[in-house]
Amino acid sequence: MGKCLFLRSCILWGAVVAAMLSPAAATAQQGGTVVSLAWYSPAQPVHASAMSTLASEILVRTSVEALAMEKSLSSLEQFYSYPLVFWPLASDLPTLKREEAVVLGQWLRSGGTLVLDWTGGAAHIEQAKLALDGLVSAILPGAQVERVPKSSVLYRTFYRVTYAPGRTRLVEDLFAVSYGGRYAIIITYNDMLAAFERNSEGQYRRDVVPGGEQQREDAIRLGVNILLYALCLDYKDDRIHMDYLKSKRNWRLPVDDGQ
Repeated sequence: MGKCLFLRSCILWGAVVAAMLSPAAATAQQGGTVVSLAWYSPAQPVHASAMSTLASEILVRTSVEALAMEKSLSSLEQFYSYPLVFWPLASDLPTLKREEAVVLGQWLRSGGTLVLDWTGGAAHIEQAKLALDGLVSAILPGAQVERVPKSSVLYRTFYRVTYAPGRTRLVEDLFAVSYGGRYAIIITYNDMLAAFERNSEGQYRRDVVPGGEQQREDAIRLGVNILLYALCLDYKDDRIHMDYLKSKRNWRLPVDDGQ
């Protein structure tokens, strides 16, 4: 099988990830993985209901029992209790203190996965890209932001997704920062978490443009992919999975367009 992360000394992983890959593990109650979803929004809560929506979708669709944090994480030190943390970012990107950058870098090196979700729309997106380069350099010196090729397992960890869906569709690609042969930081510029938000009546809070409900479904699928990637990395690149996918009519590994 592919690489799986079991770094219990630094991160709470939950139950055995291998159970998730077994066809017999139909539900989390039958022995699947239990994992907590966390989000970090220290200044002002953003997309507060998104985590619970994503957790419920993961529970229904996979054998992972995802539990959502009721409140946003308030400090970077809390990251060490979670394998995956979502961080919504708006136009004013944070400037990390040196000690904060060290803590975050250590968590990532220990196996944590950070998702930076740009919520600021099109107006400041170019400035955001430059600012994120600086943020990444502070966290992981020497690391660089790179475009994730469409052939990456990240686009097919559980579902086959062909772009980077969210509430908007400003940027077609995911971007990421590699460390130790994996994507430690994943970046989306399409306000992904906003596509998951629900109101008190359980209805979706935000319109999704331009693709409507199909785009929302694609965003949920990407969220599921990201979680399973954080737990199991490249198992979908194993020979047994590749042979199965290639046996399906009209399926082929996506060709990267290099743009």
